[in-house]
Amino acid sequence: MVCLHPCSHLDCHWLPMMQLIYFSLRGLDPLHQSVSEFVDVIGEAVERVGGFVGMWTVVSALAGLNHHDVLVEGLAVLTAELDTDGSGVVGTAAATIHAGPAVFGPVLLQAGATSIVELHWLAGLLGSAALLSFLQRDENKKDGDQLCAQNQQFERAKKEREKEESENMAGLMAGFGHYTHAVVRGIPASLAKEALRTSQAEVDLTRARTEHEAYVEVLRTRLGLEVVELPADESLPDCVFVEDAAVVCGETALITRPGAESRRRETEVMKEALKDLNLNIVEMTDENATLDGGDVLFTGREFFVGLSKRTNQRGAEILADAFKDYAVSTVPVLEGLHLKSFCSMGGPGLIIIGSSEPAQKALKIMQQMSDHRYDKLTVPDDIAANCVYMNLPNKGHVLLHCTAEEFPESVKVFEKLKDHMLIPVSNMEKVKVDGALTCCSVLISKNPNI
Repeated sequence: MVCLHPCSHLDCHWLPMMQLIYFSLRGLDPLHQSVSEFVDVIGEAVERVGGFVGMWTVVSALAGLNHHDVLVEGLAVLTAELDTDGSGVVGTAAATIHAGPAVFGPVLLQAGATSIVELHWLAGLLGSAALLSFLQRDENKKDGDQLCAQNQQFERAKKEREKEESENMAGLMAGFGHYTHAVVRGIPASLAKEALRTSQAEVDLTRARTEHEAYVEVLRTRLGLEVVELPADESLPDCVFVEDAAVVCGETALITRPGAESRRRETEVMKEALKDLNLNIVEMTDENATLDGGDVLFTGREFFVGLSKRTNQRGAEILADAFKDYAVSTVPVLEGLHLKSFCSMGGPGLIIIGSSEPAQKALKIMQQMSDHRYDKLTVPDDIAANCVYMNLPNKGHVLLHCTAEEFPESVKVFEKLKDHMLIPVSNMEKVKVDGALTCCSVLISKNPNI
């Protein structure tokens, strides 16, 4: 026979503490305090008391609150603390009888505090006709109750996810990732020998042009963008990397001042092309400023600007003046050519980042400086983190990324993005002259009436 009287196994000096815990828990207000606050208090109470009487006291107080979420979360805490001798289970069963088995029995099961078999055993041991009545319902009814409880739990989790997604979307640029036009440029023969580079690997010009043609064809045919192709210029060996010549956000185009002097004339033809698209042109005329578009990461909520060999503080300040609706933060680029040499956006609130120490340090700085929360997708290869993200009508989330031939382990990571249309695009030759996927286009979203 198990005694259920709370004082029968206690020395006198324990009684005041048990009463204090009981009435402290009962004094909490489920309407004005979060479930997590309750769970913290419950955890502290469980640490201070143990065994049957302690569990009886804590769970009885929980039952008296008559708040479903608190019961479930609180019992989850108790489950983790159950004694190996089963005294915790006995305590929860005692509280079940105390609170009313018809209400508390399903909650015990949902919280995982015990099992149907254990409750049957406890009902017989404790002589609880009410608990036995609950357990002896029609089998279909029991299944229905459990299914209902599971559905309720699922619906609560769904609402939490929807709330979190809503919060994540707050402040996001309308139409982020929705593009209608792309500006690209041909590859001059001079790229093979004269383009700026950190590697001395030999470039196969024919293959580079084939890769670039495939890239442009994906934009035009597979994704349906209107592609503006600018002619190659042999006097500008790096001109295919159009991203560095302009930063476009909404209807404003900032014409940059590239950090490499040999590339500054690339902006001339870019400016004219963007004028033809009726964008508002802002020019960077300050001779103390440098800015490469490859150092600019727009998240849909804010800009991060890499301070690198090609971009300085003054360039970042001018970008902030051009796009006053968005916060602008600077990030030191300790290694690599540009900020986007090891990161890019993979969707609203998702940053794709390389695994190197400099890349991870840069991400940490971005997270610390931002008022927004970003998820991250870490890939083993830094340059593989440079991807082109779009969100297009009838196609949804689209990601242009490296091929398995280039970076097989990184491609395995991209395959986790089940909601994305994944399009591998080869970049084996242009990477030899420090070119990446985002470098080769300027993406624009034009309203139909512009």
